[in-house]
Amino acid sequence: MRILVTENISPEGLALLRNEFEVDERQVTPEQLKEILPEYDGLMVRSATKVTADVLAGANKLKAIARAGVGVDNVDVAAATRKGVLVLNAPHGNTISAAEMAVALMLSALRKVASANSSLRNGRWERSKFVGSELNSKTVGIVGLGPVGSHVAKILLGGFDCKIVVFDPYVLEHKAKALGVELAADLDSLISVSDILTIHAPLTPKTKNMISREQFSRMKDGVVVVNAARGGIINEEALLEALQSGKVSAAGIDVYSKEPPEAGSFSSKLVALPNVVATPHLGASTMEAQCNVSVCAAEQLLLALKGKQPTTAVNLPFVVDPSLQSRLQPFISLGETAGRFLSQLQEKPLEKLEVSLHGETASALSRAITVASLKGFLEKSSDVNFVNACHLAKEKGMDVSEVISAEKADYANLVKFSALDEAGNAINLSFALFTDDEPRLVSFNAFSFEARLSQKMLLIENDDVPGAVGIIGSALAGAGVNIAELHLSRSRRGGTALSLVNVDEEPSKECIDGMLKNPIRSVKVLRLK
Repeated sequence: MRILVTENISPEGLALLRNEFEVDERQVTPEQLKEILPEYDGLMVRSATKVTADVLAGANKLKAIARAGVGVDNVDVAAATRKGVLVLNAPHGNTISAAEMAVALMLSALRKVASANSSLRNGRWERSKFVGSELNSKTVGIVGLGPVGSHVAKILLGGFDCKIVVFDPYVLEHKAKALGVELAADLDSLISVSDILTIHAPLTPKTKNMISREQFSRMKDGVVVVNAARGGIINEEALLEALQSGKVSAAGIDVYSKEPPEAGSFSSKLVALPNVVATPHLGASTMEAQCNVSVCAAEQLLLALKGKQPTTAVNLPFVVDPSLQSRLQPFISLGETAGRFLSQLQEKPLEKLEVSLHGETASALSRAITVASLKGFLEKSSDVNFVNACHLAKEKGMDVSEVISAEKADYANLVKFSALDEAGNAINLSFALFTDDEPRLVSFNAFSFEARLSQKMLLIENDDVPGAVGIIGSALAGAGVNIAELHLSRSRRGGTALSLVNVDEEPSKECIDGMLKNPIRSVKVLRLK
């Protein structure tokens, strides 16, 4: 495989990549990137390379894009998802660096460090002009309690005895309590009590301009505002007005709506204010962080290219608790096998698929199992993987749902798949993991089994009469096909019987035709792996 690296990453990260695959380092224009990207399996970027839908259009070999940093604003994640390309980041590599930068901006803004430094360099000694404020014991409002926001809180609680109030709609009360911070009910509640407001949220359509004129009007007079997260979260025109009026006494800014700021823009006007400490997006610019994010992104890219599960994929439609990572693969295999099984039974397009999960581990991995089953189901008709499986299922009009059941089941980790096609035909399959971590089919509609699954199988329906198994065995033996396992079930004595036969070789059409005589009603070949 080949990996394209378009920006500077640390030697440590490059070494990891080169130990495994061919690596090309090239600085390219957007046009050049579009032209050469189809030759590569992996792409590593930082923030300057723009990976647009147009760039991705012809990159049919591409499996993964790794961003050596936290945000992925420069990658069209939706376009990558449609193509089944994983988008990876390094969310923790620069956590300490970014958190320290935010605190440094707070201190610099409160103590007027930049202005005092400039004054002294110009030969002036103006001590009385630069009387500042202490950070100690202030109420600091944090927007976003992710890794960086959490580390900022730890620094301020441990070293400055600050009161920390947080707004993050995705954080549970128990996490806030464990960290020692107070959880605000909404953004207005947070900004009204904050002496200092610091932003640690991603830039999304919901967070764009979330701090604007209306929010500034509700803040304390003389508040200090810090943004070392993403430009555009704070409306720059509104911040400029608030700084000029004195509503905001000082600001520390490391990020801008357009970087670098253009002449005459609100960003450039902010940078020029004496009560603003401005830096050129240095949050991750430490030697330690550059090494950490490069190594993390490289490790994740290698996992993706080797077909393993990366832990930082931003567009993978399921997230697995780290404590369950070691148990993930058997359940992924179960889901994929179930999907392949179902796809070979289906005669009409599916309208609905319901996945019911019994057992603590299966329930915790519900989303991963569902996505794996969609991947297995769609493999025969689409270029599908874990990234685009849900997107493709939606495109095909499938209504997919998950049910976590508390009902007692016969197996510790049972997963049921209930499918309905457009003609109203229902198929019900149940699978369970046994102690060997191999998925087994335990029911098919009204028939019960404990059938181990193999690459090649036969599903045979017949009348429940003596001699049926003999016909099957004789036909296979005559064709030189060995039976590995045979699993039998019947609806009732003398009714319909179903056989699942694991075979070492796939029988020919002539062999199957030879079986199709009374009492054998149908023979279907299943290819499951």
